[in-house]
Amino acid sequence: MSRYIDADALMEYLKKMWGKWDEDDWYEAQAKDAMKDDIEIINKQPTVDAVPVVRCRECKKRYTAWCFAHRHGESKDDFFCADGERKDADK
Repeated sequence: MSRYIDADALMEYLKKMWGKWDEDDWYEAQAKDAMKDDIEIINKQPTVDAVPVVRCRECKKRYTAWCFAHRHGESKDDFFCADGERKDADK
């Protein structure tokens, strides 16, 4: 299964780390050069058009009259629909 990450957050983290290294230290300069390559590789990766879903096991509408999946016998733990609302959304 693919693992989707927040590439922008990763880039920010790498840039923060980059700023902490000493240019005069040979090892840190090598690491910084390698990190430039990493950033370039990350930037070249395709963006996936993914949206978060709420699975039935996480949905506050599960087993209620408002649950489309439950009314149609599809309310399995891993099922999801367009109307799902996370149980802890108000936290």
